Amino acid sequence: MFSQIAFGEKLKKYRKARNYTQTELAMRIGVSAQAVSKWEKGDCLPDVYNLKMLAKLYHISMDFLMDIEDENETSKRGNIMAISTTTIQKFVHDQLFTIPELGEHTNDLSVYLTGSRDAGVFSDKQNVDFEIICTQSIFDEIQKNLLASGKTDSLLASFYDFENAGYEEYFECTTLPHFSVSPYERILEKLQRYDEVQMWMWKKARLIVDNGMTIHEELFSFPQDVLIERLKKYYMEFNLSIIDAYPSIDDSDEMKHIAAYSIYNALINLYRFCFLAEKQPFPFTDSLVIHVKGTKMYAACESIFNEIYSLLGNLNGKDAWERLEKCRGMLCYDNIYPSSRKISEYMDNALLDAGCEKEWVDAGYNNIADYILSA
Repeated sequence: MFSQIAFGEKLKKYRKARNYTQTELAMRIGVSAQAVSKWEKGDCLPDVYNLKMLAKLYHISMDFLMDIEDENETSKRGNIMAISTTTIQKFVHDQLFTIPELGEHTNDLSVYLTGSRDAGVFSDKQNVDFEIICTQSIFDEIQKNLLASGKTDSLLASFYDFENAGYEEYFECTTLPHFSVSPYERILEKLQRYDEVQMWMWKKARLIVDNGMTIHEELFSFPQDVLIERLKKYYMEFNLSIIDAYPSIDDSDEMKHIAAYSIYNALINLYRFCFLAEKQPFPFTDSLVIHVKGTKMYAACESIFNEIYSLLGNLNGKDAWERLEKCRGMLCYDNIYPSSRKISEYMDNALLDAGCEKEWVDAGYNNIADYILSA
């Protein structure tokens, strides 16, 4: 149940974590100090425009800003511990900025917390990841320092564990924290190529120390032509995986598992399509199954996916090929099963809604040859 008072406390905590007075915050977002005071007391709520301004200022999503669950309790998303910004900033200054190899550069470093990298959360099963962002020249110098101290064997490597065992003081049940160093220019290059996983990670990232290297929100959206291209890509990859899952004349266990792998691969590409259908980037493969459940397509087809997973659960029996063939039929465009019609209609509509040419969508399987030749 939403509580204005709890929400006000959360706003107050975010403001204090960034060392703003109510007057300073008010000036930054263009309201009066009295308005900020009323929000923090729970007397009233910011309007949508001011919510967006606050979320942008704190480099978090509006959804995260409006989530006022107790940060020390288990949330609906799993065993997630929301660690306060103040605690994280203290860890950064006490532990991260005292690493000798960072030298005199701490005033030139921005630090993001990416949680489990793709999820933007923390739990007793996930690492705490810090991303240090700097210019290419500073990155090169830091890497030389790390190489000289024996903490890396490559000038290109940029992933390090904290050796200090005192991290439990800050993070309680979390596993060993680690940090990466990345040139700002390299991150921008990946985002400007619309790398879906990079877009997901940085969209979820939480800015802890801002020293000018900020990943701006406008980098997290797809232009229409790119969106259409990516939707077509995963549409075709989905269909190619289904073709690979056709029964083979070889009835060996190895071939059964190859067919099952193709079906799993089809699901992975379909899940990626689910995100792009909502114009959203997607996470690393090992987290797709977790996060795809929040998409509209998955919600509409959840029973279909559950049945497919059930069919794939035991391929040791004599009916293994029958199970595999049913999985394929439930996914592909042969109209044997209602599920295949439902999935194909959803994908077709998503392509059309994105602006894809109707002729391309109507062609369906006939696009595969052109897709293979152009790959």
